[in-house]
Amino acid sequence: MSELCVQPPDSLTVASLKMAKCVELAFWIGQANAAAGKRVMTKNGCVEDLWKRLAEYYGLDLLAAADAAASASAALKTHEEDIKECQFSWLHELGEEWSSAAADRNEFLLCEGSSGESRSVQVC
Repeated sequence: MSELCVQPPDSLTVASLKMAKCVELAFWIGQANAAAGKRVMTKNGCVEDLWKRLAEYYGLDLLAAADAAASASAALKTHEEDIKECQFSWLHELGEEWSSAAADRNEFLLCEGSSGESRSVQVC
């Protein structure tokens, strides 16, 4: 493999590398071999091996990209938790309003203009 990192083609990023199929990986390996004027990598092996070869040759850090993706995933989960917390907070407030209305023996309506009567269609 190369001791010095070579500039990868514009289309080759860590993200595109991880999503590439075997044919695309073989294409990039062929480009690297042609640019070097000799065979610097082989095209045989499983997809994970080809990822590693290309990443090593071009100096791409697959582990750092995986860590960044995991951090983004954790941030997304945190945002989802914020949404859930907001929704359950609203539901809790609604429950308190219902409980208060029930304790005072008042009719509880979700919105103005609604009534306690069901407007569903009766099925025979």
